[in-house]
Amino acid sequence: MSDQYFSEHSVTEILSALGNLQGSVPSHIESIAADWVIPLVQAPESDLVRVIGQMRKLGVTSEFIRYWRQAIRATRKELELLPTDSHPYFEKNGELYIRATRGQEIIEKPIASISARIESEIVDDRHGRSFMITGHTSQGIKFSFAIPVENYFNDKQLASWLLKVGGVSAIIRAGMSRHLPSAIQLLTDKTPKKIYRFTHTGWEKGQFLIPGAETENIEIELPPKLCYRINPKTDLSLGLEALDALMHAQDSEKVAILLSAAFQAPLAHLMGWRSERYGIFITGRTGAFKTSIAQLVMSIFGSGFLDENMLIRWGIGATINSIIAMSASAHDLPILIDNFKPGTGNGSRDLVNLVHAILEGGEKDRLRRDISLRTARPIYAWPIFTGEDVSTRDAATVARMLIVRFDARDEQATTSLTESQRLGMHLSAVGATWLNWLSSDEACAIYAHSIGQFSSLRDEWLTYLRSQQHQTVNPARVATNLATNQLTWYVLQQHPSLSAFAHRYAQAHADGLFQVADEMAVLTAEALEASQFLETIIELLASGRCLLLPAFKDALNNERERFIGWQDVRDSSIYLIPDVARNAVERLLGGGGLNNLSNGTLYKQIAGLDLIASHDQGRNTKNIRINNNQIIRLLHLKAEALNLNT
Repeated sequence: MSDQYFSEHSVTEILSALGNLQGSVPSHIESIAADWVIPLVQAPESDLVRVIGQMRKLGVTSEFIRYWRQAIRATRKELELLPTDSHPYFEKNGELYIRATRGQEIIEKPIASISARIESEIVDDRHGRSFMITGHTSQGIKFSFAIPVENYFNDKQLASWLLKVGGVSAIIRAGMSRHLPSAIQLLTDKTPKKIYRFTHTGWEKGQFLIPGAETENIEIELPPKLCYRINPKTDLSLGLEALDALMHAQDSEKVAILLSAAFQAPLAHLMGWRSERYGIFITGRTGAFKTSIAQLVMSIFGSGFLDENMLIRWGIGATINSIIAMSASAHDLPILIDNFKPGTGNGSRDLVNLVHAILEGGEKDRLRRDISLRTARPIYAWPIFTGEDVSTRDAATVARMLIVRFDARDEQATTSLTESQRLGMHLSAVGATWLNWLSSDEACAIYAHSIGQFSSLRDEWLTYLRSQQHQTVNPARVATNLATNQLTWYVLQQHPSLSAFAHRYAQAHADGLFQVADEMAVLTAEALEASQFLETIIELLASGRCLLLPAFKDALNNERERFIGWQDVRDSSIYLIPDVARNAVERLLGGGGLNNLSNGTLYKQIAGLDLIASHDQGRNTKNIRINNNQIIRLLHLKAEALNLNT
């Protein structure tokens, strides 16, 4: 082991490192501290106490500190066995030995019938650090295993791992397991290769992580259905032909919006848009090629997505929790959730929860079986949903998506789809050239300019949305989605290999944005809880399940169950009994039909629609004297609120 490990500066450097670890999870600190066993072997006990005290303050467990301290003491004792500066461990006949002294005599003691080395140190973004141990037993049985660093320095756990992989031929001598961690570490004759293992894609220290484009010391492990992969054998010219055919498999205006969102996913972090993520929801009846087109778009980042067996299907083998977990691995890339059905599980409520989990949060903190906390991972995925209809009436959820409606297509469109699928494996060449270019100096200059355009474009879309539909809900959110999608296509037009394609369909993309904007203005307004409330009242009145009486007539016995308020015969305005009307609506919609919105917020929404006829100061309801003897609080609506004419 090199003398550098015994630097007089070790303790100072370690204490400084601990100071920089404030706020880190204890398991992360433990994995780092495991490397300090050797440096601290020659440290005075007072310095060791200082380090341990700091570790305790940072939340490191007493159990780890106990094993860690034992490892230091054992190594210190072993190094004192010999009068030389070398360590006491060696190998003979494929077994580990230790030299010790008996008086003036040097003796050799067997430790275990194995030979082992630390092949590499693995830094895993989710599971911490581990050592890859390779070796063989004295009988020639080879083994290889990865052991967490904290388990490695626990000699009993290390012995257990060795027995598992070596079987009966891995004989560990009685009382000698305490030597295993130090012996293997000190006999490792070269610095172990450091491997960084990631369980997600996306940007990491200026490099885009995606299978097929890893550097020598990087590994990427993803769930099986996340088929992201760069294939160097693909052909860019054929990929562009596939992309062109795809534009004619459906209305090019609509496909362009979907494509721009897919290209936006890896661009967003560089533009500062990770927090401005949105989803795409492709709606349409069977025969509109929703899934097939979405698969082709996904295959820009991996041809495996063309395989239907790799689809993440709503309610078919894919739970909400599993989709969230997979989304946490899909940083800065689109993820496809196919065939949303409102009748599956909790229906629309599941969709609401999933959209908000992916776009606003991350995984939930969960306890492992050993009651330790598994820290939640952030989510930076860009979801693409398919389904016949969005079917959610949650305005906030609708505003976090761009809804793209696909129509049934003709034979010519089918031919284009088939051609795109034939060349589909080459679409990943398009993704590869896009990802490679994004980190170039040329691209940096272009998207730096684009960032400066964002505010003005968003304001333009905000103005447009309000002009189309004054009831648009969360227009700023929708305007942001439209503006970033627009700017992505602008950046795409600057790409040296993709610019010709992007320019060719620039007008189609611009037209598609306006189509989607018009659609979103209507959909968000319809999704407003106040709109749902009023529409449901209209339905209840039309069906006869509810009743309005002339103001302020008493209801007869046979009318009481249906009675929800009165109508003024002079101007057709309506006086609703708030709780009675609300209960009638929720009986039809279900208890969560208005998203558990309070009455106060509901009435504010109605006021925002300019549908309240009169109200008391500071309130949206009004005290009305009924039949000269009773004062009750009512919701006074204009006639147009329920489409009632004078």
